[in-house]
Amino acid sequence: PSVSDREYFREAKSTGDFVVGEFAISRLGGAKLLHLAYPITLEGMFVGVIVAGLDLDRLATQFRKRSL
Repeated sequence: PSVSDREYFREAKSTGDFVVGEFAISRLGGAKLLHLAYPITLEGMFVGVIVAGLDLDRLATQFRKRSL
C-alpha cells in the first residue's frame, strides 16, 4: 500500500529533511509503529521517500531483555 497520504511522507517531501512521524498502527499487521522518513532527490528533483517503521513492541521487548 502507498504511504503518500501519511503525514511523515508529506512532511519529508515538503521540507526535504529527516522526519520522525507520529505514533501509528500498521495497516498490514496492526503493529504499533513510529515511522522514520527521509526524502530522496536526484539532481535536485524529488523522487521518493525512504521509510522505516520502528516496531515499538519489539523495541520494548529488547529493552526488557537488557534490563534497562
